[in-house]
Amino acid sequence: MNNNKVILILIFILSGLASLSQFKRFISSQQQYEMWFDLEQDRFSRPIDFVEKIENNYPNLTYIGVPLSALKGSYYAGLDSIDLAKKLYYKSMIDHPFLMYGEQRMSELYYNINQMDSMTYYANKAIMGLPNNAKHFYLKILSLKYEQKGDSMIYYFNKIDQKVKKSDHALWRIVLAGIYEDNKVEKEDAKDLAVESKKVFPYDNEINLISEWILYSREIANNSLRNYNRIMKMEDTYVSYKDSIFSEIINQVPTNQKYFENYIAFLLRTRNNTKAKEIFKNRSNNFSKINPVILDAMNQNGERNED
Repeated sequence: MNNNKVILILIFILSGLASLSQFKRFISSQQQYEMWFDLEQDRFSRPIDFVEKIENNYPNLTYIGVPLSALKGSYYAGLDSIDLAKKLYYKSMIDHPFLMYGEQRMSELYYNINQMDSMTYYANKAIMGLPNNAKHFYLKILSLKYEQKGDSMIYYFNKIDQKVKKSDHALWRIVLAGIYEDNKVEKEDAKDLAVESKKVFPYDNEINLISEWILYSREIANNSLRNYNRIMKMEDTYVSYKDSIFSEIINQVPTNQKYFENYIAFLLRTRNNTKAKEIFKNRSNNFSKINPVILDAMNQNGERNED
């Protein structure tokens, strides 16, 4: 009889624990659904009452394997509660030492508060523990920029997945700015990277400008940009003047696709079809993909010339 009571009590306790576990998971799943959007956008801005209710002990991982303590820490960092954020990041490192997510977030935190020595320490830990991670490469490159190690920046940049490179403008800007006028970087390596950046992001103003500092000179790049901006505000009635300035610009900076395509468009608008055809033939090979509108206009120009 007593044994039966003990068994029933144990069953009751286990059932209660199981129900509590399921209830905690249910509440956590609702929180995780809301946090998923923040994680996707990498923006952690929530009211303090939401943050305090985040359960990070059980469960301590999201359904996609992100430590909840580190996520909670990111919300506290967004609320400028730096000490609480650090405490939760440390907890994440202890609970999940192989994920390197706490190290990543700690490195980002120190970068945002401009403590670069600590930022570099955790960036190194993250990339050593989990090297094939785009975020960790990004942080490593930021730390190398701080350390003025442009040659190492190129080394790590070349290890980043091509898909990440083709989608991250900021990464290119950081690397290009980091290797500009760095004596430890081979000039040809810097130029190769500058040329590649223009092919990946042909219309990004900042990437174009920094790459042109590397390829030509800061003075030439800056003057060309100023002249371009000036003539783009002018009416086409100043035909000769605009033509001469456009011509000067693309001779000095032949790899800027925006300059080239707008020069072609200007020549076509002002009925200088022969020159447009000549410039297009001589310069278009500098670019991997021409704007379809320009291509279509040039094709129509060719048909009119044949007629």
